[in-house]
Amino acid sequence: MSVRTCTRCGNKLSKPRLEAGKRKCYRCERASIREQKQRAHDRRIESEDFTAADYWQLYEDQDGHCAILNCRAQGKAKHLSVEHDHQCNRGHEPGRWCRDCVRGLTCSMHNEWIGRAGDNPDIFDSIADYLRNPPARKTLMDKMIVGNETKTVETLISDYKIPPKRARKITDLSRGVGPSPIPVHNGTIEVRYIRLPRGGGALYEIIESAPKIEGNLLLKRLQDEYSLSERRARSALNAAWRDGSKRVSTAEGIIGITYHGRGPNKSYIFSVKIG
Repeated sequence: MSVRTCTRCGNKLSKPRLEAGKRKCYRCERASIREQKQRAHDRRIESEDFTAADYWQLYEDQDGHCAILNCRAQGKAKHLSVEHDHQCNRGHEPGRWCRDCVRGLTCSMHNEWIGRAGDNPDIFDSIADYLRNPPARKTLMDKMIVGNETKTVETLISDYKIPPKRARKITDLSRGVGPSPIPVHNGTIEVRYIRLPRGGGALYEIIESAPKIEGNLLLKRLQDEYSLSERRARSALNAAWRDGSKRVSTAEGIIGITYHGRGPNKSYIFSVKIG
């Protein structure tokens, strides 16, 4: 009786492989499956004059990674996508591509991002500006000071006229309990503790928010400082109370009025800032 061997490598098949009716050893069988998937992928990505050879040339030029910065996708678990210009006017369907409109190879996530942005680079410029200059930094905090405990205590004493003993207690509480609003002469501040990894020490943030004042006092301030009529000032406060915030054009520029709910005396509390 002849010994049955693998039809691919010629090595003797194991008893379990023979009993399962397999014609290849396990290693060769897996290699054949990978090759079949590779051939299917190569047929699928070929379009117009773009070939599988073009795909693998791009893959090699990109060092086997997604073309987007710092993306670690290598196309091993899932092949990289052919990212292309959907506005190509070469006559093919938008869902297909040619050598003229292919821009590179990306992971499926980044390919989807580009598609959702409508191939508009201005959107990504806007996202970059957003991350570099978050609008909440201007809306929620007029000033942020970062320093170690000594600098933070000194800043609380010099800039916010807080007694030394209380300033040190504030930093201790922020480290143990967490930040809480602290009324000061020109508004409200919060001291936040930042835990640095690997023994890098400790930092604190002093976040200064726009002053919060009662509605009747703000009504007078809008008339005195911003030259609004009483009727227009009342209308602006009512709009901020109803919608949460209101932007108003004044002689000093655009101001933003924000409603913060009821205060300790059940009075309506607002804040106002320019811009």
